[in-house]
Amino acid sequence: MLTIALLGPTLFFVLYMCIIPESPRWLLSVGRQAEAARVLQKFARSKKGREVATLMENAVGGDNPDRVSVEPVRVWTLFSHWTLCTRILICAYNRFALSFVYYGISLNVGRLGGDLYVNYTLGCAVETVAYVLVLLCLFHWGRRKLYAGSMALGSLGFSLASLSMLISSSDDSMASVGLVMAGKLGVSAGYAVYFVHVSEMFPTSVRSTAVGLTSIAGTTGAAVSPYIYQLCDSMAGRMGVALPMLVYGAAALGAMVLTLWLPETRGRKMPDSVQEAVTMELTSRVA
Repeated sequence: MLTIALLGPTLFFVLYMCIIPESPRWLLSVGRQAEAARVLQKFARSKKGREVATLMENAVGGDNPDRVSVEPVRVWTLFSHWTLCTRILICAYNRFALSFVYYGISLNVGRLGGDLYVNYTLGCAVETVAYVLVLLCLFHWGRRKLYAGSMALGSLGFSLASLSMLISSSDDSMASVGLVMAGKLGVSAGYAVYFVHVSEMFPTSVRSTAVGLTSIAGTTGAAVSPYIYQLCDSMAGRMGVALPMLVYGAAALGAMVLTLWLPETRGRKMPDSVQEAVTMELTSRVA
């Protein structure tokens, strides 16, 4: 009954298909100009008479809609060029690492030592702080630097927590809990930055496909994360206590390093075609 009660409200999401219009930018990128014009006609009525042509121009970033490159929506488009292929694989690992670490910590707060409810409250508090910090810094520091810095903080926090657990004789070390929460602060911030960054580096026609594919990797990471603690339970001594944090720290470090090969998207026009996505520079555009 509890499962039914939790799943019931999600049925209302089906109504979104009737309420929320399709993206005009995406419709134009796949050659469905007539549908894009109908959606923009609705927008025009809500904008107090603005012409559809003006909205159409804005939807394609100032380009003539007749000259917008039309690309078929195919999953393998993401693997049609080495740059895009590398990019989607890096993003998939990043999503895997985020879910792997985030859920590994969140589902095992009772194993950190100390009071379960205090640990849970601290975890919620650091997440809130992380999201506020991302809102304040995202448009000043860019996506790549902020994400890499967040994952570096996460890796450092978990690695130091592992060291603290290894040398401590008590399972209730507040220092270890504090370091884990610092790591969770970084990973939570990384989660918030990730979705902005990944949606800005792929062409319009396959942008949602790219996000969906990386979500599969994220679901896999979330599914396997609790088993790290179960595997470590079979290890004797302090190493069995400290090893999960070391594994999470290594996963976060890998995500931080790989992110350096992704382009900075702050202040850049979102790519509409594969060619635009491929030629994105690794440095941010100077305003």
